Amino acid sequence: MLTLTFRASIKAGQPHTLVAFADTIWKGKRNEALEREIAQQIARRCREETWEVYMKLDDIACELAKDAHDRILWQGKYPL
Repeated sequence: MLTLTFRASIKAGQPHTLVAFADTIWKGKRNEALEREIAQQIARRCREETWEVYMKLDDIACELAKDAHDRILWQGKYPL
């Protein structure tokens, strides 16, 4: 359901929020305000509690951010 809601957010004109989230997580950083905004948007669309969505989003963000250091090192091997 969360994946479908991300797609709905993009269609609803919120791609900048998701791009900012992706960019932040790619670097292994977290932005609580941004994640809270995304969770609120998803919760509204899914009619779920914001805190429940935030917990799911937090799990996803942790999983994605954990390998950031290795990704950045790999990316550094291929300068533009």
